[in-house]
Amino acid sequence: MTDVKDYFGDACYQALAYWIMAALTNDPFTLARFAGLYKAVQSAGAAGSFGMDAVETPYLNEHLASWIVMLVSFPLAGLVIHTIKETNYDAEHIDYADGVRKDTENPDHVTSGSSEKVASE
Repeated sequence: MTDVKDYFGDACYQALAYWIMAALTNDPFTLARFAGLYKAVQSAGAAGSFGMDAVETPYLNEHLASWIVMLVSFPLAGLVIHTIKETNYDAEHIDYADGVRKDTENPDHVTSGSSEKVASE
């Protein structure tokens, strides 16, 4: 029977992974790639777990394999966390909504909804 602490540990591990991804960049496209890579690795781990169950690997070996993966991943995550800066808005040079050119805000084929403007054209 699965215990509540197993779900809590899994939730903490995933929260740490998503926090690290979010702290690395502010670019939504890069974040989407990070999340996709994370989910791919997570699915590969689930496939390996199901494969171990299919060949009836002893539970102790499965448990040891999961602990070894976790013990290897935490120091690597620590190295990544150590490189995270307080903010990276200046370093990424991302164009924000304030940087949109004025001529692209209201193209000719889109009206602003004002009948006075349409009538005066």
